Amino acid sequence: MRQSQTYTISEAAGLTGLHRNTIRTKIRLSQLEATVQQGKFGEEYRISREALIRAGLLSGAGPLEEAEDAEPVYEADLVERTPEPEAPGPESPSEPNGSVLASTVAALGDLYQRHEHAMFRLGYLQGELERVKALAENAESLQKDNEERGQQLNALKQALAEKEAQAAETERVQRELETARAQLREMEALRHDLDRLKSLAEQQESTIGELEAAVKRPFWQFWKR
Repeated sequence: MRQSQTYTISEAAGLTGLHRNTIRTKIRLSQLEATVQQGKFGEEYRISREALIRAGLLSGAGPLEEAEDAEPVYEADLVERTPEPEAPGPESPSEPNGSVLASTVAALGDLYQRHEHAMFRLGYLQGELERVKALAENAESLQKDNEERGQQLNALKQALAEKEAQAAETERVQRELETARAQLREMEALRHDLDRLKSLAEQQESTIGELEAAVKRPFWQFWKR
């Protein structure tokens, strides 16, 4: 056992008979003064003998002894580790008056810290749940929009196909109309030629009739003209 002006959390727990987590809780609640110093394995809390006496955890009389197998505690370990509940039991003879009350207060402080952590975790999980619900609703809405747009696209495709069929039918009818117009023009030309031939035929018939009449008249009738 060696004497020292300052103690680690494990050493202070061995001197006072308290649990290490109780010492950590008192430091966090500012019920015990401690400083951060560079230790063998990094930064660790160091507690002076006077701070233990002022906190009522150590009597001012008697030799100062450190706990065996003391281990350094890092600052990160104090923040991240979950305190273990201190088992209730009869007050140790080495503990000063009021140590049981201090242990109870420390246990309540631990319980309060756990409650705060649980409430924070619950709020975080509720927020995540709301966010997931919002994402699910948004995804469902997007899916419905996509389905509606798909239906509209199919309707547009069907209307386009109908318009294309109508355009093809119109083009076919237009071609038939052009063909009919061409045939009509040919028929008009043939009718014109036919009328002209008919007029010529009538003229020829008239000439032939006159010649036939002239041939049939007696020759003396020619002198009467």
